[in-house]
Amino acid sequence: GSATRSNKGLLDLFAYANEEDALGYAPRKRDRTPMITKALMSPRPVANWSGLYGGVNLGWGFATSGWTDTFGDVAGIAGSSLGVKTNGVVGGIQAGFNVQSGRWVYGLEGTFSGSDIHGSLARSLPPAVGTFTNRTNWLASVTGRVGYSLPTSLLYVKGGVAFAEFENNF
Repeated sequence: GSATRSNKGLLDLFAYANEEDALGYAPRKRDRTPMITKALMSPRPVANWSGLYGGVNLGWGFATSGWTDTFGDVAGIAGSSLGVKTNGVVGGIQAGFNVQSGRWVYGLEGTFSGSDIHGSLARSLPPAVGTFTNRTNWLASVTGRVGYSLPTSLLYVKGGVAFAEFENNF
């Protein structure tokens, strides 16, 4: 094999040299400056978060809905209250769009989920028995996002508005 030496003593064709030739063309003592390769100097790649995205979600929700008898017409005692525990399946879709400028990411997202979160509570309220029911029919949100891209992750904050349809009955 053969190898050539540059004027700084680094091996230009090291991949084609056998061990004996490579040792013969090692940098001279006065040329032993730290070698920096192109791979070490290039910046780490940054993920590109731009574009449309979508997905589905499925989960379980739970809550306690409070009832307060402000005027005393239900329980007969003004200010009395009780809590109805609710739970159930939640599932839906989400879609959004991101734009990336350098490492900064800006986005907008919308979600919609149907819900079967419900619960009821029967109470004896003389002279009758009453049943309190609560149901969440759907949930939706529209949010904005501002994030900072790392090589394999996106750190972000988001905020927006949320909507829901509730049914409360006695």
